[in-house]
Amino acid sequence: MTIADPFAGPAPAEVQLTTAPLALAIAQVRFPPILALDKAEAVADFQEAIRADYPDLRKEEVHELAVTPGGMQVSKAIVWKFTDGGDGWHVALTTSFVALETRAYSSRSDFLTRFDKVVRAAAATFKPTYADRLGLRYVNRLSNGALGRLGALVRPEVVGAAVATPFAERIRLNMTETQLDLDAGVGQMLLRHGLLPPQATYDPAALPPTETPSWVLDIDTYRAERADFNGDGLARAAWNLADNAYRMFRWIVRDEFLREHGAEI
Repeated sequence: MTIADPFAGPAPAEVQLTTAPLALAIAQVRFPPILALDKAEAVADFQEAIRADYPDLRKEEVHELAVTPGGMQVSKAIVWKFTDGGDGWHVALTTSFVALETRAYSSRSDFLTRFDKVVRAAAATFKPTYADRLGLRYVNRLSNGALGRLGALVRPEVVGAAVATPFAERIRLNMTETQLDLDAGVGQMLLRHGLLPPQATYDPAALPPTETPSWVLDIDTYRAERADFNGDGLARAAWNLADNAYRMFRWIVRDEFLREHGAEI
């Protein structure tokens, strides 16, 4: 199926990929800092609300760098990590955001239902005043034999110089970054795609370096507007962002890509 415009007409039906190249899916909502969330006692009720799904907890300290007029500033932040104990699902909580991430993505419905439960648990326990950013990110990665067939798997407008030039085989690094406005009230999209050489990355946390070259498709949809920290409202906004991300994904990939990753089309 060829899609002329990813944002026109009805959204394509979701196709199940049994061997999806999705390396990571993240959903995150940010809120004004709640400094008490650095303390275990402030997190206890939230842990209890999600403990049936994410029973394991660990506390991590991370260092954040910020460039200020006075120079480089280093600060320490606490991250509470709740995990499911083995299937690759994680909830992260800090003083200013809560996020769900997985490397075991199965469907949009499952992912957003899980995220909705996490958001509602946050709303019910530590009660953020409002949400100031909501984002969904899907990072796909192709490697090995797929790199030699990018032209058959991905639209030529997207794969670009990696295929459509006489020096394609000489290219080691070829990344494109595009920012798009979505429909009014929905948000924006940051689209990254291209070739990465071995041991290269632009985001070590989301995309760890690998021993071999890879082609990356990174779709990040987000709404950076203040909104009530309300489960129903955030759920609708998340579905809208996910819908736009999937529209773009289906516009970029060809039917051969879908079939190669297990779709019955």
